[in-house]
Amino acid sequence: MSTNAELPEIIGKETSDKLLAQEAEVKPRTAEGARNEAGLGTRKLEGLDLKVGGKMHRLLYDEQFPQAANKLGKKFGGRSGRERYRPGRHRAVEL
Repeated sequence: MSTNAELPEIIGKETSDKLLAQEAEVKPRTAEGARNEAGLGTRKLEGLDLKVGGKMHRLLYDEQFPQAANKLGKKFGGRSGRERYRPGRHRAVEL
């Protein structure tokens, strides 16, 4: 990424506004251990800062995507639904 202006196109306007509102943390060394000669800083979002989206996102993910998946899956006897994620319990799916 070459400019902050490109960030909203990548992660969305609301999230990029939250990120860019923070003071950048400049460390003397990068995560890989190299010297940070360019003085580049880092910012991060965590916890409630990651909660984004509104009615449009709920409409898209809770209604429109499942409807499209059901329409496509109907041809093959499939149906979309909700599944609770359980770490460590992997399931194989044969296609």
